[in-house]
Amino acid sequence: MTPAPGQDEAAAPAGVGEAAAPEARRTPGPPPKRPGPPVRGGPAGGKRRRFKVDTSVFWILGLALIFTGIAYLKSPSLAYQGGEIALRLLVDILPSLLAGLLLGAMIQVLVPKELVAGWAGEGSGIKGLAFATAAGAITPGGPFVQFPLIASLWQAGAGVGPVTAYLISWTLIGVNKLLIWEVPVMGWRYTIAKTAACLAAPLVIGWLTAWIFARMETLLA
Repeated sequence: MTPAPGQDEAAAPAGVGEAAAPEARRTPGPPPKRPGPPVRGGPAGGKRRRFKVDTSVFWILGLALIFTGIAYLKSPSLAYQGGEIALRLLVDILPSLLAGLLLGAMIQVLVPKELVAGWAGEGSGIKGLAFATAAGAITPGGPFVQFPLIASLWQAGAGVGPVTAYLISWTLIGVNKLLIWEVPVMGWRYTIAKTAACLAAPLVIGWLTAWIFARMETLLA
């Protein structure tokens, strides 16, 4: 049957309209978002801290392996004996080291950086040096406890001068060491004279260390 004139022209728009009807009924809007990369650092979106290894560790490890090889070539029993000594030393110092690391970590999360900066920061002046000197004198513990603690204070915002004053005071005026070793061995008279002579050392050395450190930082910048 021959279509009537104009039927194709009328049918064509109708067919196109039916095909395009679903498209016309779509609500225009922004394109769907693509999933972005995962946020690093957990839900808070903070930056994940990168662990840094001091290159001196590799030098020390290399020397240890070299000396272990020399001992083994000389006599295998010497290498085994050295390994046993190292293992016993690790067992002896591990509790103190873990305690120092835990104490330092808790200080970082509990003590506000503003408080550390106010009492022992770069701008704390003589107050910071005196506070660090007193803290170093009364804080007990050996180097495996003290140095993780000092590293935590450093990362929390303590200045170069107070950190140095703390170290010098702990070394020269540590009350725990005075009572346990110096007084019984050397007597009260020597201990008092030596302590009095050392009182100014943490303040002077702390200030001088901060002065030199600042000049080095300027030169190396």
